[in-house]
Amino acid sequence: MTESSFFNTNLMALGGQMAQAWQSTLESWWQGLLGDRERLRQLARQLAEVGSGADGGEGAGHQDLSKVVEALELIEQRQRDLEQRVDSLTENLSAVVTFLEQSQQGGDATEE
Repeated sequence: MTESSFFNTNLMALGGQMAQAWQSTLESWWQGLLGDRERLRQLARQLAEVGSGADGGEGAGHQDLSKVVEALELIEQRQRDLEQRVDSLTENLSAVVTFLEQSQQGGDATEE
C-alpha cells in the first residue's frame, strides 16, 4: 500500500464519518426539540399568555400572533432546506468516495 492510497482511504473514511456525524447531530437536535414535551408545554403557555395578556399587558393582537406563526414556519422551512443540503452533501461525498475508490483501483492496476 502506498502513502497515497493510505491517505485516500483515510480521507474517504473521515468524509463518511463527518457526513454521518452531521446527519446524526441534525436529527438529534430536531428530535430533541420535538420530543421535549415540557418545553413544548412551556411554549404553548407562553403563547397563550401573550395572546390573552395574562401578564397584565394588553395581550398580543392577531398581527403579533401571525408573526409568531410566520417565524415558526420560516424555522421549519430553514430546517427542511438544511436537510436537503445535508442530503446533497451526502450524495456529493459518496460520489467523491466512489471516484477515489475507482482512482485507487486504477492506480493499483498501473503499479503492477
